Amino acid sequence: MAAATSFLKASNVMRTRYAHQVTVVVLHSLLQQAYEDSGTEMVLEDCVERVAHESPTFSFWLLVYKYQQSIFMFIRAHCERKIELMVTTLQKLVPLFFALDHHNYARWLPVFIKDMDCLPEFEKGHWTVTRSNRRFSAMPIDQAHEQANKRVKGVGGIIGLTENPDMLERWIVTGPEISRVLEEFTTVNDSDDSEWRPHHEEGSASQQRFQRHTKDLMELLLSNGNPFEESSKDLVTLDNKVCESAAAAASVLKVESMGQEQYNNFKKNVLDSHDTPLTAPIKRNNLMLFHEKKTRKKTAAKLRMQHFKRHAELYVKPFIVLESRSGNLDDFFCHESSPYPPALSCEGSLNSCTKSDLLFYILGNPKSGGISDSEEIVAPDLYDFIVIDGGALIHSLPGTTVQGKTFESYFDKVFCPRDQRDLKRSTRVDIV
Repeated sequence: MAAATSFLKASNVMRTRYAHQVTVVVLHSLLQQAYEDSGTEMVLEDCVERVAHESPTFSFWLLVYKYQQSIFMFIRAHCERKIELMVTTLQKLVPLFFALDHHNYARWLPVFIKDMDCLPEFEKGHWTVTRSNRRFSAMPIDQAHEQANKRVKGVGGIIGLTENPDMLERWIVTGPEISRVLEEFTTVNDSDDSEWRPHHEEGSASQQRFQRHTKDLMELLLSNGNPFEESSKDLVTLDNKVCESAAAAASVLKVESMGQEQYNNFKKNVLDSHDTPLTAPIKRNNLMLFHEKKTRKKTAAKLRMQHFKRHAELYVKPFIVLESRSGNLDDFFCHESSPYPPALSCEGSLNSCTKSDLLFYILGNPKSGGISDSEEIVAPDLYDFIVIDGGALIHSLPGTTVQGKTFESYFDKVFCPRDQRDLKRSTRVDIV
């Protein structure tokens, strides 16, 4: 459970990326298997487009597969210094930010894409750096800065140095030089930079591990059914086959087209014609995906009013029929008209109160048979049974430091004698 949560939050970037790599390979194999099992004569692209408009479950997993591919193409653009691939990938991802109401990314990513088209310097690959001679190892400049800062800080960073100006100045001067020496020492045995070496994930051990994890995930998904073979009109979860709401199914079918339309309008009105300012608010879609829309809880007065209206309509028609047939009115009102007793619940929820509220009915309400203020309360010598509040009993007894250091000694010396005294006055004692 903790590992799944770390994947969702991307706590470990490399581990999360690896999990998505395994997932996208398995989804590709499942899509191919579903296409081959269908026996259709249509090409794969046409078959996928047709089924995606009919099955929300198929459409959802197809979106997961497509956007995982787009994210990996974005990573490849950085590792291989391909600015055109990065811009193309971002253009595929921006509609999703519009559709899911991530307005900060939706507003500024189109501006970033337009800036990339106006800066030819980035076409030469000057937006990434390479720290090693391995293939597929380029990284953005800001990520390289973070790694350089980590080396300069060393163990402990600058904790405590800011309070001493002399030590801070000495660290600022010597830190980068020490980092450079350490970097040269770690790369002294490396081969010539002109010879590109394989990536560390191209080794046989990494490939075998990847194949093993892919096979395990494939078997797990197939045990629950191929999601690309789901043809129902409902959005069905993969593990327990629970159907999501109709609003969630409709959102999955229109999320891509809705986001693309908003993105096109934003480019046309804001970036091209400048008819709309960049700071103009973006309309929220509030798509229902995997959670129901939060409804405001109705007050007790509104619930009672609804209850009265519903029961008024319920009583009118049978009462008219009863009068026309000369029925017995007492028999008519002796039956319950609601599945839940109105005196004990409200719309199916049990009424709650505090213990002090019961004193009104015990002491202060003579009409209900309670004890009036003029009557003298005399405790009887014997009771039929005694009910004790367990929490109040524990707090009323001496602590463990007074009468014992273990639970057993506390029970024998304090708790049990207290209950035995009550048993002498009644035949039954309930502790709640």
